[in-house]
Amino acid sequence: MTTTQKRIYSSPTFNLDNTSVIESMGSYERLAYAIIIQAVKDYRRAKRTENLGVLKECERFFGGSWFEALTDIPGKLIIERLRQENVSRRKKR
Repeated sequence: MTTTQKRIYSSPTFNLDNTSVIESMGSYERLAYAIIIQAVKDYRRAKRTENLGVLKECERFFGGSWFEALTDIPGKLIIERLRQENVSRRKKR
């Protein structure tokens, strides 16, 4: 696991939208990070619009070998955090 991945993973807020981390990454790391960020955005949009097909597709991505090739961060953890994020937003309303 790279230093950047450790910072992202160990962060209490696990903020995948934090673009300041990108500055310290190499080219391949930036590409991998951008792919993951796009999947997170797709998941959030699909959750908001209740697009079950895209939600399932994102969850397959986070649980698949392609995701594992991009990062050492467990995909299940990202899915859990995204689900909690949606639950906490509903409680605030």
